[in-house]
Amino acid sequence: MRFHAGEHAEALTEFEAAVSADPSDLDALYYRGVTRGRLHQTAGAIDDLRAVHTARPSLDRAALELGIALVDGERDRDALAPLEQAQRNSELATQAAYFLGIARLRLGQNRAAMEEFERAATDNDLRLPARYYEGVARARLQRWVTARERFEYVISKDPESKFGKEAAELPRRPPALSNLRVDRLRLRQQRPARPGERIVGSRPSASATRATARWSSASAPPTCRG
Repeated sequence: MRFHAGEHAEALTEFEAAVSADPSDLDALYYRGVTRGRLHQTAGAIDDLRAVHTARPSLDRAALELGIALVDGERDRDALAPLEQAQRNSELATQAAYFLGIARLRLGQNRAAMEEFERAATDNDLRLPARYYEGVARARLQRWVTARERFEYVISKDPESKFGKEAAELPRRPPALSNLRVDRLRLRQQRPARPGERIVGSRPSASATRATARWSSASAPPTCRG
């Protein structure tokens, strides 16, 4: 399922009202932060999710979404700690590994990034983008043969996808691959929670309940941020 852009705006309006009505409603604050992230309101998303994570530091989903928002805002070093926390949760481990890979790749930690993408690729939903970026990391480590293998895998699985097309356009000569620009990265986002799921465990306000119910009948957030 897909979460349509128009519904993001509607959900944000309701979560804004819920937070205004009850600033202590951490569920509403969490979902406002997630929705702001989908709308590319990165600073607001970071503020909301950091507040939730500060109030409930053991909440792994808030840590995951905070880490993703920080990666989206290119604050890669700050993203490591919350993503590492989320990675210790088996349900969130592959999503966290994927975004840790993005952060580490942009920080020049190519070997660590490669290992994160290998972990992320065990998730069927993440395998294609994870293999693509694993190829990037391997190319930076001058592992030309296995880098090409990863790119060829992506092309063979979905040549019409953005990843497949990018992989097909990549230069085949090793020196060019090793200098591949990291700003070619396009962030892919996974669903943070089941529709209508209470995240924090606080008692949600009526506005928050209505907003999350809308998510239940709507499609999920998109799997990519362009």
